[in-house]
Amino acid sequence: MPRRPVRVFLAWVFLFFALGSFDPRAGEPEALRDAQALRAEGRYAEALVLARAALAQSEAELGERHPATARVLSTLGRVLMALSRLAEAEPVLTRALEIREAALDPDHPDTAESVHILGLLRVEQGRYEDAVPLHRRALATREKVFGPDHPAVAESLSASAELARFRGQMTEAAKLYKRSLEIREEKLGEGHPDVAESLGGLALVRLEQGSVGKAEDLYRRSLEIREASLGPQHPYVAKSLNNLGLVLLSMGRRGEAERLLTEAHDRWLANLGPDHIAIADVHWSLGTLRKMQKRYDEALAHFHRSVSTFERLWTDVHPRFANVLTSLGATYVAIGDHAAAESSYRRALSVLESTLGPDHPRSREMMKKLSVVLQLLGRHDDAAAMSARSKGR
Repeated sequence: MPRRPVRVFLAWVFLFFALGSFDPRAGEPEALRDAQALRAEGRYAEALVLARAALAQSEAELGERHPATARVLSTLGRVLMALSRLAEAEPVLTRALEIREAALDPDHPDTAESVHILGLLRVEQGRYEDAVPLHRRALATREKVFGPDHPAVAESLSASAELARFRGQMTEAAKLYKRSLEIREEKLGEGHPDVAESLGGLALVRLEQGSVGKAEDLYRRSLEIREASLGPQHPYVAKSLNNLGLVLLSMGRRGEAERLLTEAHDRWLANLGPDHIAIADVHWSLGTLRKMQKRYDEALAHFHRSVSTFERLWTDVHPRFANVLTSLGATYVAIGDHAAAESSYRRALSVLESTLGPDHPRSREMMKKLSVVLQLLGRHDDAAAMSARSKGR
């Protein structure tokens, strides 16, 4: 008789492990693992096909509200984001989070993952204020579940650092990137691709702070790690080439910069095709180079290509889009087309005010540029009013 409770306990243990009823990953389609592997390799179009197949299988076999289905949705959303298909990614990622919040503990790591990814999407959409609580929640949960020195915590720190950088909080961004880098180097090793991500983010901060030499060193190290760990054709390698090219351009090393930017363009085009936001980024970079070389017709062509790509694929309300419009306006100033410059600057200002706010330093700087153009157009009262706005009056 005393042995019966033991037998009952063992039976429940058997059921727990045999059925996996408490494991949100139980019953995952094999296609999901293949899709995740392809995404890691930067083969996004192939990953998309398999992720969609995995979703159909998971919904049919496990149901639309099963945690394993949420995991497939999470991967599908990440792939769509990597392909710059943000409008398609949003309902997919939102659904994944809703399933996990309903089925799992609030502090479950998978729920934190969904919150984290949705925060990344908000940043890509330029919705920075909406991203803040999502990144804070994901970081707090991961620190609670894993402790302060886990790679998942480093991932959240890196995302929070990127958000701080976009919001102009460079001191905070540098602190977060450094902490992320320390964790990743210790837990993953100095040659891991995630280490390269932290290095690249820190390089961007140093570039914004005017430490161009430090930015170059960080980017070169990031590039070396990515080439060694991911292979030369991975889209992340092209991203490092583009960003290093911009650093060299800021240092006046135009020949080296042109080689890297052209290489980035060719690799992105070969891997991602023309319909990707990375193509908009590299056309902005090449346009910046041509403007510095005073090859204005070519610069305008690159900037217009970047503008049209943003408008067609992504969003025309994002600070990165404002960068392109600002460069386009500056090129029009250089060739004396002040009316076209005013149009570009006004559009850039509208984007910055809607995403960062009218009191943000970038918005104020754009008001100053617009004031100068209005002076050149002979509209002195308008110029004075815009100058006063730039000073917060």
